[in-house]
Amino acid sequence: FVGGICCLLLALGLLYAGVVGVLPKPEPAAPALVLSGSREATPSASGSSIEQDFGDIEQLTDVPVSLTLTNTFSEAVEVGQVSKSCSCTDAKVEPKTIPPGGTATVSIRWKMGNKPGPTGAALAIHARVGTEERDRILTAQLKANVVTPVWCDPKQLTLSVDQAKATIILQSKPGTNFALVGATSAEPKLKLSSDVKTNTVAVELTGKPDNTATTWVTVYLKHDLMTELTIPVRLLAATTTEEAQVWTHLFDWLILAGLEQLWQDLLGEAEDLGAVFVLHQVIDRQ
Repeated sequence: FVGGICCLLLALGLLYAGVVGVLPKPEPAAPALVLSGSREATPSASGSSIEQDFGDIEQLTDVPVSLTLTNTFSEAVEVGQVSKSCSCTDAKVEPKTIPPGGTATVSIRWKMGNKPGPTGAALAIHARVGTEERDRILTAQLKANVVTPVWCDPKQLTLSVDQAKATIILQSKPGTNFALVGATSAEPKLKLSSDVKTNTVAVELTGKPDNTATTWVTVYLKHDLMTELTIPVRLLAATTTEEAQVWTHLFDWLILAGLEQLWQDLLGEAEDLGAVFVLHQVIDRQ
C-alpha cells in the first residue's frame, strides 16, 4: 500500500513538472525610466508621464511636491535639465546619476498664484540612458484649484437690456475678517452700488451696449492677503428675445438643410448668448 502511494506521488510530480515545462515563461518587463508621485496620481501606461491633482489649495501657498524617478535599465542614467512651464515652480533632482535599479528624487516647490480657480504647471525631465544619443523625456502635470479666503457669488455675470440687474455677494471662510471698500468698472453703462453692511454690490446695465463684449467689475476689499476681486461681466448687444429669434430662425434653416448635428454643436454658443430657453423650444417641437 505504501509503495502504491509513493508511486502515485511520483507520477503526480512528474506530471506537474511536465506541465510547468511546457507553459510559456512570462516575458521580463522592458527596462524603463518610471516616474511616480507621492500623492494619488494618474500615471501613463509607460510610466514616462504622471498627473497629480492637489485639489483645493489656498492662494499664495507653497506646495511641496516629491516625485521618484526609478531606473530599471542595466545602465546608469544621467538626469539633465528640468524644463518648466512657468516660473511658479522650482525643481531639483538628486542624485543626477541613477545607477541600475536605483532611484532619484525630484523635489518641486510649486507656488500658488493670487487668482482663484483652476491652475496648473508642467515639468519635463530630461534623462539619458547609458550611451544613448538622445534624451528620454518624462513629464509631470500638476493641477490644483486656487481658493481665496474671500470670493464672489456669482463668479461672473451676463447682462442685457431685458436682464439688466444683478447682485454680487461677497462670501468668506468662517472666521475670516474682511471689509468691502467699494467697486468700480471701466464700462460707463454699468451702474454700481456697494453696500458695506451686507457685503453686496448691485450692478445695473443702464443702456443697450453697442456690441456684445466682456468687461469687468473690480471689487475692493480690506483684508490681510487680498485687496481686490475681479468679476467678468458679459454684456449682450441684443436682448434675450432678439437673440432667441436669431437662433430659432437658424434652427429652422438647419433642420430643413438636414444639418441637425451642426445645430447640436451650436447649442453651447446659445448659452453664452443668453438664449438658453431656445433649447426648450427645440425640445417642445421635437
